[in-house]
Amino acid sequence: RQKEDWQRIVDLGDQALSEKLNSDDWVEWIPFIQAYAYMEDYDAANELASLVRYNHYTRQQACNSYKLVSENIQQQFPDGHKYLIDTFCN
Repeated sequence: RQKEDWQRIVDLGDQALSEKLNSDDWVEWIPFIQAYAYMEDYDAANELASLVRYNHYTRQQACNSYKLVSENIQQQFPDGHKYLIDTFCN
């Protein structure tokens, strides 16, 4: 995420999902949801978002995280960014 290598994040997310890996802290899925949205894989983003959205605190963390992305990223991935804001902030 720090390197903004969204495809690499998607690849790692696909691997984690295929191996049925989990986390006790659903906040750890936030970068994967972001990468899936930016790569326009909304099915995968929705699958993970459903795990994060149920908890108010986690949903708020996701919203805050996505609101803080740079203007450059927002312009580069407008549809993905809109998806994230609509999904977690509205």
